[in-house]
Amino acid sequence: MRERWAVITEYIREITKCVRCGKCTVFCPMFDKLGWEVGAARGRLLLALGFIQGEVEINDEFVKSFYQCPTCMRCEAECPSGVPVINIIREVRRTLVSREIPIPFSHKGMFDVISKLTRREGFNSKWLSLIEGGRSRLFSGLSSLYRATFRLRFRF
Repeated sequence: MRERWAVITEYIREITKCVRCGKCTVFCPMFDKLGWEVGAARGRLLLALGFIQGEVEINDEFVKSFYQCPTCMRCEAECPSGVPVINIIREVRRTLVSREIPIPFSHKGMFDVISKLTRREGFNSKWLSLIEGGRSRLFSGLSSLYRATFRLRFRF
């Protein structure tokens, strides 16, 4: 438990390094699409801080905001304070999964795209059956594939 507390304390330190300049909002494809603060790193960092400090409760909008991030790392690349935004987002996602909070239904489409792509490429996609119940514990390293499909969708 002490190790876990050290990780959480470190994330509080990292989150408070954010100077709220808004550069992340300029480069974030989700902020551009959604147009609201929790659609960008700055808003997600504030939500994460509130969550860690027990001031924000977990609801559908909270969960959705953390899964809408494509982890493209544009926010990290542009952050003048060097906040490790993606690590923080991943830690919040890990916490949600450990509490058995389901991935939003809206992300089922992402898994369908991955399924089609992996079948075409000859990969075994039996693990996709795990999401039928709306819960997933998938940390398979396919986020780069998701980012690629996300980028392609905005190009065409």
